[in-house]
Amino acid sequence: MSGFASDFSAHKGRKDSVSPVTCNMSLGFRKGIESNFPDAQSVIDKFHVVKHLNEALDNLKRRESKENGELISWMMRSRIEEAKKVARMYERHFKEILNYFLYRKTNAILEGMNSVIRNIKRRARGFKNLEYFKLMIYLNCGGLNIRTVKLA
Repeated sequence: MSGFASDFSAHKGRKDSVSPVTCNMSLGFRKGIESNFPDAQSVIDKFHVVKHLNEALDNLKRRESKENGELISWMMRSRIEEAKKVARMYERHFKEILNYFLYRKTNAILEGMNSVIRNIKRRARGFKNLEYFKLMIYLNCGGLNIRTVKLA
């Protein structure tokens, strides 16, 4: 995050004008945003909120089907550790989760670009040269209008 903040400032970006910032629930993102963009409001991407709950439920279903074979009646009488873990995570990020309803921002575009970047890396079977990798990202994700040159 500090590398991005430095590059952002070097290209005449104003840190105080950045708000909101969408992210997942990683504490690294929270610390990076707070230390590099102190005026920005964090917004937890709704996909990640739902993803954590779904993962907890999937883990619970797998565990309980192995142990008990029957999930629904057992859940009604139990305190579910997976659900408590997700609830604690939601509690730690409560303000940022609610910020979604204020800003209506998500990471969807960045997640899509991340998928394209992973495909670039996979097609090349890795990159030994970081500058070449960056160039390929710019060419694929930069929205450049590259026209072919017609030879006379």
